[in-house]
Formats: sequence, structure tokens, C-alpha cells
Amino acid sequence: MVFEKLESIFEIEVQYTTLSCLAIHSGKSSAYSILDQPIVRIGGTPVIPGSSLKGALRSITESLFSKHNIGVCVPEASIPKDIKRSRRVDEYVKKLGRINPCDPSKNGPVCPVCEIFGSASLSGRAIFTDARPTSTILPIKRNHVAITRDTRAQADGSLMEFEAIDKDAEFRGIIRVINPEAWQIGAIISALDTLKMVGLGSKKTAGYGDIDVKIIGITKKDFGKNGWETESLSPEKEAYIQAFSQKLDSKSSTGSTVDTA
Repeated sequence: MVFEKLESIFEIEVQYTTLSCLAIHSGKSSAYSILDQPIVRIGGTPVIPGSSLKGALRSITESLFSKHNIGVCVPEASIPKDIKRSRRVDEYVKKLGRINPCDPSKNGPVCPVCEIFGSASLSGRAIFTDARPTSTILPIKRNHVAITRDTRAQADGSLMEFEAIDKDAEFRGIIRVINPEAWQIGAIISALDTLKMVGLGSKKTAGYGDIDVKIIGITKKDFGKNGWETESLSPEKEAYIQAFSQKLDSKSSTGSTVDTA
């Protein structure tokens, strides 16, 4: 649906600077690793995965729409398997204050979040590249233990060693948005602003994940008769945020629960 007619591509260049340790891990360590949780690397270089950024910004955008009583769906992949097997999806999403997963293949409406980020059966408008460091980064190793609640002492066998990125590390990445409307750019910018307050990665309750976010520039690319034409737009974000605010107001004032525009 998004790619039926390619009209323009917006590129938002974003700088992420860690204000505390950042922990985004690649999963369980291998049998040959002495670390319980190594950080994500590409070619040996630590990165902030585009998938982690997309997931965090999608979650924030869902919350922003929900705050204005605008219905957003629960992604299919987020519904527990036991809920699906027991066919209690309707009950589950209603309890969360959300709507059922968007499925345009059944000619159903598409919520505004899926318009931007996509769903299991719909290509989204936003594409997230991995954010790569602007200089050499040497990960640090941290130890954590679990504390028993009754004795407030270390739990036996609970010592874990994992990697993290120290503060003052700088990364840059690109968010590409296909055929966007102004409010959709505004939604992403608003989510980026909120990311500074809610943090990124794991162990945020332990003081990790504080991050500063700065938009370096916004570029618009149009495909014309002579090929791609690039226009650098002002990095000022007020106009886009205003368009997003108007979108929220227009839907919440009409009592709409699903946006099909």
C-alpha cells in the first residue's frame, strides 16, 4: 500500500549520545563466551540496532496516540501464544485498551501506528538503519547480582557479567520515511523527543539507558525526470510537531478510535 507509487523519501539523520551506560544485548552468550550478555556488534563494532530503535519509537508512538484516546492495535507478534491458542485475543486487546491487530488483507482499517511502522501484513513507511559510532568505542564490562528480598543479601549463583557502552558515546543513524505525510514525520520526531525521557535498552531501572537525541538534518528526495533530486530541509521540527498535534486533536475531538486516513 505504501509503495504503490514512490513519490518521495524523507531521511532524518539522528545523533544519539549516551548519558549513562547503555545495554542493548545480542541475546544469550555462546558456550565459548565468558560473558552472560554481550552487546550487539556488526563487524566487531558496537551499534545501536535499527530494530531496537524502531521498537522503542513504535511503543512510544502507541502511547502518544492512546493518551488521546485514539485506537492503536496490538501487533500480532506481541500477543502471547497461549492467548492466540485459546482464542481470547478480543478479550486480551480490550483489557489493554487497544484494538485487534491491523490486517489490511481483510480490507480492515489500519491504525495510525501501523501506517508508520507497519504490521505483519503491511509494509510500514519508516525504515531504521543501525546507528553506528562516530568514533572508536571500547565496551565496558559490568557485574550485577540479584538480591534476596528477605535477607537483602546476594542470592547464591546470581553473579552476572555483561557488556555495556559507557556514557559519552556518540552514534548516528538514519530514519527513512517513504511517502510520508507531515504528521507522520511529526510523530517520529515527538517519539524521539520522548525517548530522551524514557531511555533505551535494558536495565533502565538500574540507571542504564539515559540518552540524548538530536536531529542533525532532514532531507527530502524526489524522483523526477532526471532522476533523484535532493532537497535539504530545515532541521527545525516545530512545523512537523504541529501537524502531528493537529492530527491528534482532529481524531480525539471526533471520538475516532481508528485512523484510516
